[in-house]
Amino acid sequence: MILTLTRNCTHGSEKYFYEVNNYKFNYLKCAASSYFVNELINEYKGWKWYSSKVSMNHNDLSYLQIINPSYAKLWIKKFHGKKISIFKGIKYNLSNFKLICDHYMSVWGPPKKNIYPFHGDLSLDNIIFTNEGVRVIDWEHFKHIGCPWGFDLFYLLFETEWFKNKRTLIRKNLDLFGIISIFKYLINTYNIPKLYFVSPLKKVVEFIKNNLNLWGKQLELYPMKLPVLSFSQDTIQNIDEKINFSIQASWKN
Repeated sequence: MILTLTRNCTHGSEKYFYEVNNYKFNYLKCAASSYFVNELINEYKGWKWYSSKVSMNHNDLSYLQIINPSYAKLWIKKFHGKKISIFKGIKYNLSNFKLICDHYMSVWGPPKKNIYPFHGDLSLDNIIFTNEGVRVIDWEHFKHIGCPWGFDLFYLLFETEWFKNKRTLIRKNLDLFGIISIFKYLINTYNIPKLYFVSPLKKVVEFIKNNLNLWGKQLELYPMKLPVLSFSQDTIQNIDEKINFSIQASWKN
């Protein structure tokens, strides 16, 4: 077994990330304080929950070793596949985002209750397109009961648009074709009530601000972890007004 250190206490954390060769697991995360040991325990719970949703044995995806209260190791299996660029936006990758929506519906299901399991960092960097379908990685913020339906998916969509448009967000002609197309896809394909798509960016930002504890120290140490918090109030209003108008127009048709 060969370990290669690839990340060392990034963003002020006390965690180490290794790539692993010649072993059944491909990655190793080590935590060197009780706080970050709890994060690894949390991530392991996330992998266990997710594996049950994709019909996989969780022992094949992750393995947790708690050495002592201040030191632990989490071994993780790699999903072989590809990622798509966050900088190309939704419009350019519309078919892939529909696959992500299909996977979200398969794992999280339709909105039938008030609170749903929480990933907390559902970005394109944590989504792998494999031969078996879409797979989600990096479950360190997992909470079994943590957020309203759609939060993680909507966060992904708005974070992607932020990276695609961050230099032009103040423009009034912001292209929202991709995100509106995805919302209409969810409405038409899965019969999701349109109420869930009214002022969605405002709801995402407000949920984050009202539940900062879900991300623990991460936001204190690295505020840009959640880029959507960088949207100004004017931009949030501008984006939501365009989405609301489009959804309401389709409602009438």
